[in-house]
Amino acid sequence: MPIVHNSRIFHMVAIACSAAAIGIAAVVGVQSFGGSSDTGAPISGSVRVAGSETMRAIVTTWAEDFMTRNFQIDVIVRGGGSGDGIAALLHGLVDIGMASRDLTARERDSAASQGIELAVTELALDGISIVVNRAVSVSALDIDQLRSVFEGKIRNWRQLGGDDTDILAFARAEGSGTAPQ
Repeated sequence: MPIVHNSRIFHMVAIACSAAAIGIAAVVGVQSFGGSSDTGAPISGSVRVAGSETMRAIVTTWAEDFMTRNFQIDVIVRGGGSGDGIAALLHGLVDIGMASRDLTARERDSAASQGIELAVTELALDGISIVVNRAVSVSALDIDQLRSVFEGKIRNWRQLGGDDTDILAFARAEGSGTAPQ
């Protein structure tokens, strides 16, 4: 799962306001500069983060931990989904966008057309579980079979060697970073 930020803004913020640089560093796991800026002055300010609901809990935990050690800095973390986080970043509403998926070509093109250079930092890998009701007589599925189920090509357990019963597949909402692609 990547964290995306506008690297041009990141570099300008890092030079102009060390508080934001420290906040970004804490969230993306880059080495921080300690409790003061390069000039020795206390750091202060805020960093706005939005996006992936999958990442929100862990990034919020990191932000809270960081703020307990750097009480003059606010790291504001909101969810909203991967697409919303990237859109907010591209519109200048947040400093960091969280995504639990790769950036789309459209998002990259939008950034490039605005002269925004995006930097992506991967933080974790999603773990996806497939859970099947015990009453189903199929004990194993391969990736291609799962893909066919979620694409709607396979709609009955009989097509997979099971009973003549409809498959009811439930997944994350379309557009979610962890939704079937």
